[in-house]
Amino acid sequence: MKKVIKVLLIIIISILVLALVFFALDYSRVQDGKKPIFCIPLGYYLDGGTTEYFGLGYKVIDFSRLSGYDEIKIGTWAMQYGDFYKEIEDYENKIIIESAILRENEEKVHIEISGVEAEEIENMFNKLEFKSETCDGINDYIITIKDKMLSYGIEIYTSCHITQSGKEAILNAEDSYRLIEIINNHKDNTVSNEPVVQINEIEFVRTYNVKSDLKETDQTGNYNFYVVEQYQMNNPTIIKVDKKYKLEEKNNYEFTFKGVKKDEKDYSDQEIFTDFQIMNIEKTDKKGMEQRQDAIQDYTRIVKVDGKLYYDTGKESTVKGRCGVMDGKIETTVHEGQIPSDEGQSNFGVGFEYQRGADNTIEMLINQKWIVFEAKD
Repeated sequence: MKKVIKVLLIIIISILVLALVFFALDYSRVQDGKKPIFCIPLGYYLDGGTTEYFGLGYKVIDFSRLSGYDEIKIGTWAMQYGDFYKEIEDYENKIIIESAILRENEEKVHIEISGVEAEEIENMFNKLEFKSETCDGINDYIITIKDKMLSYGIEIYTSCHITQSGKEAILNAEDSYRLIEIINNHKDNTVSNEPVVQINEIEFVRTYNVKSDLKETDQTGNYNFYVVEQYQMNNPTIIKVDKKYKLEEKNNYEFTFKGVKKDEKDYSDQEIFTDFQIMNIEKTDKKGMEQRQDAIQDYTRIVKVDGKLYYDTGKESTVKGRCGVMDGKIETTVHEGQIPSDEGQSNFGVGFEYQRGADNTIEMLINQKWIVFEAKD
């Protein structure tokens, strides 16, 4: 009798050891997205090819749904297909947003949105009425919702246009603002895997021209929507402003912002309005480059001429009796704080004429003043 018990114990222990070994090996494979090798396929689902595998005391479900959900799960025999309905639903309701057209110095955007925000975006589109006209703006993103392809672009001085299958609809100002806000929030999470360093709260001023009063308010009735643009940036932006400020079209206003700046982040105009609090708005008579004197952070004005980078010295030229023939003109620009990469490019605007100077310098006409730029070794 004792021998029988001993043999049974050896068999049981051997089975348990094998089960643990098999589970460990299959668990490792599942974590790598591979099929198990110590299991038998015993269950199949008509959802696109999902298969259930049974091992010694454990189960593997290899999902292969038509929607593209293809996760592999491992657990006990008690694990059920239905345990993952919520995860499957979140995946199948997920919205994928990618850059449609990359502009100069822009990074490719690929973000995935699920849950409440995905439902919010889908609800925005579900209430739209699409007509036969087609949008003549430039699409900023491609938005994929389940099996539908939607693209949208903000047309100059108008609300957000949505195109689908050759037809178009227009988001109201509040939804346009909210959509871009969601995208910008998720873009922050895709910029870098490096830890974000934050500095103390800062306050800064920027001047914008009001291109259009959209004559719409948000649901609370406390905010109005406008389209604004900074001088020479050609980047119209929908903003939401407390109704106590009455902005007039074609006028310039100084916006005072306050908030915490994320180090190493290059803010777009839209991100400035969503990431920072507007402390005050005042009408201004600033003209031309006077509107660009303030930025989120100090930066050096740089131009690229003759293959070299010339840096603003902050000094005004002392040359008298200047020749009236210009040597060149700045034709393109990048965002503030960025380094120009193309010939005839600056990081502070376009249209500035220059003359070559002595000792590795050029002198540029800015707001009726000749400013000295110097090439660094």
